[in-house]
Amino acid sequence: MDWQQYFPTYHFDENKNRDIALEEYKFCCKVVENEERIFDNLIKYILAFGTILISILTGANKASEEIFSKIIENPKNMWYAVAILIFLLFVFMTKNFAERQKSIVFAKRKIIVLRGMLGIDYGTQEFLFKKGMLEGAKMPFSIKLNFHYLYWIISILCFVALFIIIILSKLSLAYALTISSLAFIILNYLYINCILDLNETFSLVILKLCFSILGIKFIDNFEHILYRARLSTYESKRKKINLNNLKKILVAIEDRNFYQHKGIDWKATGRALLSIGRKIPFVNKLSYIQKIPFSGGSTITQQLFRTLFIENMDKKILRRKLAEICLSRYWLNKILSKEEQLEIYLNAVRFDRQVFGIMQAMKHFYGKTFTEPSIARSFFLIERVSVTSGTMLPKVIDIIARLEKEGFLNKNDIKEIITIYTKVYQARKIKVEFKNENILEKLCKRYK
Repeated sequence: MDWQQYFPTYHFDENKNRDIALEEYKFCCKVVENEERIFDNLIKYILAFGTILISILTGANKASEEIFSKIIENPKNMWYAVAILIFLLFVFMTKNFAERQKSIVFAKRKIIVLRGMLGIDYGTQEFLFKKGMLEGAKMPFSIKLNFHYLYWIISILCFVALFIIIILSKLSLAYALTISSLAFIILNYLYINCILDLNETFSLVILKLCFSILGIKFIDNFEHILYRARLSTYESKRKKINLNNLKKILVAIEDRNFYQHKGIDWKATGRALLSIGRKIPFVNKLSYIQKIPFSGGSTITQQLFRTLFIENMDKKILRRKLAEICLSRYWLNKILSKEEQLEIYLNAVRFDRQVFGIMQAMKHFYGKTFTEPSIARSFFLIERVSVTSGTMLPKVIDIIARLEKEGFLNKNDIKEIITIYTKVYQARKIKVEFKNENILEKLCKRYK
C-alpha cells in the first residue's frame, strides 16, 4: 500500500474512557460559547474605569483624599499619578483580554482534536463555530490567533483618556499627543505579544507584514504548516527510518557550514551575488568574476523556509531572497533546532514531480522504503532534492569527486552509486540532459 501522510487516528473505546472525553468536549464547548461574554466584560471594564476615574478626580471617598492629600498642592503631580494609574488599568485590561482570547482559541482547537478521537464528524456543516470555521475541520491550527477587532476599543479609549488627562494638567497639545500615542503603541505591542501563537514571534509578525507589502506571498497559516511538517517527522520515526546517513550527506552537499551558521552563510551568499555578476555585461569580462562558479548560496534553513512558507516562486527573486534571509535568520533558526531543521527538511522537500518527503522518494525510486538507507542510496536521494527528472552529469561527477576527497565516500560507495543511477535510469525514473551519453559509461570512465 502506498505510503500516506500519517495523522494520529486514536479513538476512545465505547466502553472505556469515552465519558471522560465527552465531559472534556462539553467543557470546551462551554468555553467557546462564553465568547459572547467578552462584550460584557469590555463594558464592565469601561464602567469600572469611569467609576475609578470620577472617584479619584472628585475625591469622593476617603481613600482618594488620603492618597492625594500630600500632593494636592501641586496639581500636575496629581494628574501624573492619575495618568499612570489609568495606563496601568489599561495594561491589566489588555492582558486579561488577550488571555481570554487565547483560552477560547485553544478550546476550539481542543474540540477538533477531541472530535476526531470520539469519531465525531459533521462534514462541512457550520454547527458550533462562527461563520468560516467549519465544524468538520480536521486540523486544529486552522483556527488561528488573530488581532481581535474589539481590542481597538480598549487601545483607543486609553489614548483618549490619557489625552484628556494631560490636557487638563495644562500641558501642551504636542506633549499630550506624544504621550497618548506612545501609550497606544505600547498597549498594541503588549497585546500582540500576548496573543502570539506557539511558534510565533514579534519579529515574524513584523517581517511578514513588511514583505507582504513588498509583494511576497506567504502561506496563509505558518502554525498549521509546522504542525503538518512535524507530523511527517513523527511518521518517519514511527517507521523507524534512520536518517543519520541522509543528514550527513545533506549537510555535505547542500550546506557544509550548516552547524556553524545561524541560518545564513554570508560567505556563500557573497559568492552567489558575485556569480550573478557573470550575467552582467562588462562585469563578466573581469577575470576574477569568470573564475567564480554559479552558486545558489541558500542554506538548508533558507531552502526549508522557501519550501514550506513561500506560496509562489515568481520573478521577484531579489525580494524573495531577502525575505528568505530575514525570516530564516530571525525566526526559523530560532524556533527549530538544527536537528529539527534537518528532519523536517528530509520529510518535507520535493525530490521529484509530486514526490515529497524521504519515504515517498524511496518508494518512488527504489520501490520500497529502507530503515537503514546506505551512504550511496542517501547520496542519490539528496542529489535529487528539487531536481525535476533531469540529471546534470557534470554536476553529479563533481559532487562525487568532492565528497570522495573529503572522506564522505569510498570506492565501494561510488560503485553502488553508479549501480543505483543505472537502475533508476533504466527504469526511466530519471533522464540524462545530454544526448547520446550513457550514465553508466560516463560515471565508470572516472570511477572504474
